[in-house]
Amino acid sequence: EQKNSSKEIINSLKMFDSMISEIDIPRHIDEFLIMKKFQDGGFSTLYHAFRNAECFVCKAIKKEKYIGKEIEIQKSLTHDNIEEIIHHCEDSKNIYIFTKLEDESLEEYLEKFGRFGTNYEFLAKIIMQQILEAIRYVHAKGISFCDVKPGNFLMTRNLEIKLHDFGCAVESQSVSETRGTPYYLSPEAIDASQSYDGFASDIWSCGVVLYRMLTGELPYKKARTMTQLRDLIHSVKFELDDEFSASASDLLSKMTQKDPTKRPTAEDALHHNWFE
Repeated sequence: EQKNSSKEIINSLKMFDSMISEIDIPRHIDEFLIMKKFQDGGFSTLYHAFRNAECFVCKAIKKEKYIGKEIEIQKSLTHDNIEEIIHHCEDSKNIYIFTKLEDESLEEYLEKFGRFGTNYEFLAKIIMQQILEAIRYVHAKGISFCDVKPGNFLMTRNLEIKLHDFGCAVESQSVSETRGTPYYLSPEAIDASQSYDGFASDIWSCGVVLYRMLTGELPYKKARTMTQLRDLIHSVKFELDDEFSASASDLLSKMTQKDPTKRPTAEDALHHNWFE
């Protein structure tokens, strides 16, 4: 029995050791133990963290790169489809944001499985409905999210969607500069020669996400430069094959109208007959 117990301890230590790695932030931050880095982005780095045997995500942002009001905005929002900030703090170099560890992002899901396709259009419907619920709530609070994309929606095992990463969000419907991820930018956002409607721009981005979910690809795959991407965003027409429902095609075409004044609001989109 003592030998078995020793083996279990050794195995546990080996497993713990495999979960931990060298990191460039403190190993202990308040009550959290930082384990290992799992994603490095342009503005932040994500780490696995533990507290009381629960796993969390620690988002570390260099202070000089924290230019918005991400924490203030996200903490002001309470909605089933918005990720809750569990804890936040800072030191001399970084700002740290702790959230629950969900199973994966919608981006990771799409990278693994490609697309929902016609046989699983109902799953795309379940997810898009939750995306629009989150965006409707954010807009009702006077906030433009400005970075709608699959990577900013976390998924649980029960296909519950959680919007996170408010780094590009602004507390205004009017947006005066290009914000977000190039492939999901609206025509007016990629130009940003003048202020534009952030709510309508978010709806365009939701349309691109819908197209990606159903087809497994982006409509701008031929773009190799920002100039080519800009031209395609202004000229592309989002179309689905006849295998998809007519109502899905209709919602997609409405959300991706080039004229932002003709796009539905999130509220209007949720009342579209595709969701009936």
